[in-house]
Amino acid sequence: MKWVDNVELYLRLKMDLRGKKPYSIDLLQKYPESMECLREYALLAHSIISGQSMTINGKTSCKLTACSIAIGKRILSTLASPWAHDWKDHVRIGDLMIETFYQLGMVDVITPKFKSIKPVEVILTELWPTEIPEEMVRMTLNGVWDTRPRDIYRLEQVIQFKDGLKSSRPVIKRWDETLDGPFRELLKTPAISAVNKLQQVGWCINQAVLDAVLKRPDKFYNEGDNSDENKSKIIDYRYITTKAKALSEVDEFFYALDMDYRGRIYYVESYMNFQGSDLARGLLLFSEKRVVTLRGYHWMKIHAASSFNQSYSRKDIPTWCSEDYASHLEKEQLDDISVDKWTLLDRAAWVDNNLDLILETAANGTLHNCEKPVAFLAVCIEIANYLQSDGNYMSSLPVPIDGSNNGWQHLGAISKDEQTGALVGLVPVVIQNDFYVQTAKKLIEITKDEERLRILNSMPMKAIRKYISKRGSMTRAYSAGAQKIAENMYNDCKTGGIVGKYGITEDHCKGFARDLVKAIELVCPGPLKTMKFLQQLAQDRIGQGYTFLKWETPSGFPVVYTCNHVRSEKLRVRMRGIGQINHVAKVETDNPDMRGFMCGISPNYIHSQDASHMSLVINQFNQPFGAVHDSFSTFASDVDELCTLTKQVFIDMYDKDNYFDIIQQRLEATAEQPPLGSLRVDNIEYSDYFFA
Repeated sequence: MKWVDNVELYLRLKMDLRGKKPYSIDLLQKYPESMECLREYALLAHSIISGQSMTINGKTSCKLTACSIAIGKRILSTLASPWAHDWKDHVRIGDLMIETFYQLGMVDVITPKFKSIKPVEVILTELWPTEIPEEMVRMTLNGVWDTRPRDIYRLEQVIQFKDGLKSSRPVIKRWDETLDGPFRELLKTPAISAVNKLQQVGWCINQAVLDAVLKRPDKFYNEGDNSDENKSKIIDYRYITTKAKALSEVDEFFYALDMDYRGRIYYVESYMNFQGSDLARGLLLFSEKRVVTLRGYHWMKIHAASSFNQSYSRKDIPTWCSEDYASHLEKEQLDDISVDKWTLLDRAAWVDNNLDLILETAANGTLHNCEKPVAFLAVCIEIANYLQSDGNYMSSLPVPIDGSNNGWQHLGAISKDEQTGALVGLVPVVIQNDFYVQTAKKLIEITKDEERLRILNSMPMKAIRKYISKRGSMTRAYSAGAQKIAENMYNDCKTGGIVGKYGITEDHCKGFARDLVKAIELVCPGPLKTMKFLQQLAQDRIGQGYTFLKWETPSGFPVVYTCNHVRSEKLRVRMRGIGQINHVAKVETDNPDMRGFMCGISPNYIHSQDASHMSLVINQFNQPFGAVHDSFSTFASDVDELCTLTKQVFIDMYDKDNYFDIIQQRLEATAEQPPLGSLRVDNIEYSDYFFA
């Protein structure tokens, strides 16, 4: 008997009990249709628990309350409006599903000691299922239509794939018409228009790539490895491939999307979506096709080279390269360089000089040990087909262009900081600068502590860049503080296996993080001053007596940012075999949290700007589009047009005399403005590395 049968049997037996029934059972039985969907609910709960669980020190677990809320919310969305039930109903349904897994030995539930502030944990046992029943998966595709959806006309959308479960989802998460205004007023804005256009994009499964992936599961997880980390890889692989097989049964399908309160766009479907892993993205094609022009072939080659992303040491740079990368590496104190840091011309030349590899990969369906093996296989197949055609080859492959440190791009443009612009593609350069190397070099320069300096001097620049500088430099654009940077840094060092090699401790990472924040400020002075300016504006606005911040983005999206002090709201439930569980949820009060506003304004404002940039590009672009926040995809032959439009929209957004004035007007607050730099935003037009 499959594990899903056992889950269904347990739930049915519980429902058939005589006498007073648990609230969760009564709640489900209010919806007669739920009785026919228990197997599907089992799979939904399994996917959510798997997705939320993290493996730390060999133990895979998640927090009970958060997981139960997510499970209950998802199950009840198939039965009623998203606003018909509160968090307590969600918890009760989620607890019911987790209790079922517990009784079947698939999870353990660990309650903290008396008066402990630690949360209740759900720990996956060795019996946690890795087999995904294929016959049920199509029933749980919760963010896909098999027919073209109608345009958005109200806040809620009903989503259903074939004869599967229906799901009612809001187009904008957390939308409150009392605070945010009538949803209908948004229907004609570029923000909602972008969601409409993305939902009209037809997709299909790349069957040749799916066949190759199904033949080589060992490329995605280790057979016979029973570790929790490997089991997570197995589950990811099986959900993605099983959903892909279900989607391959139709010629065309359409993704549902939603937005967060900043206007950022997300695919609703979990696991198998275009914002997912290389495995998920690599299996997707547009359902339409376009002729591959000579320029389209050029972009396919760039995509192939970047997906394989071979590294070359300083002494092994190929002679056919047009640029002197050896000298560049010496200047940057690096021993090697990856192809995605080469010029676009040399990336294309990499394919010309590795055609045998490309053609063999396509012919044999090979999944290489490279950066993006699935994407590389997909583009190799297209290149091989193009070369074997008569010049009229039609392709449906999405070809991406990626932003270069997108958060810093927006901050650099606002502040007109030329120093930042040169590092993140706002200024034309011959060889792309590596932002993380620059912050790493500055970190070494300013480190005074002898022990930390000894560690840095013993590490190659590549390791400093990857484990010490990269994550902190990336997240600092969104106001990550030294403490969070230090935590992430130590975890990265542990994952990378360099803690013992270089004697790195958590205390070392705390010191590195403090110095890295200073290094970033020296490398990117304009953006850091902009972040402080935004904080002062937030302080001024809340100081005026407002309990929220509100601004309209360039795409017409009204952002309402609340950050209030929270109070604990409790719910006691009993779970069979476990006993009493005290759930605690954080519920916002009406009292604004000034510190929270000041910490959150910069990342929220910048995310609203990058969301607007993408929405405005989508509105003006009349071809199919794959959206991943700072990575835009379209047909190979339309990439040039997309590049031009992506630059022009950004220039139109930021080529202003003083963007600080615009921000002040939007937030209706005042603060002392930092000095503007001398960056000419319109020069982005000539930059190869803004999005590439």
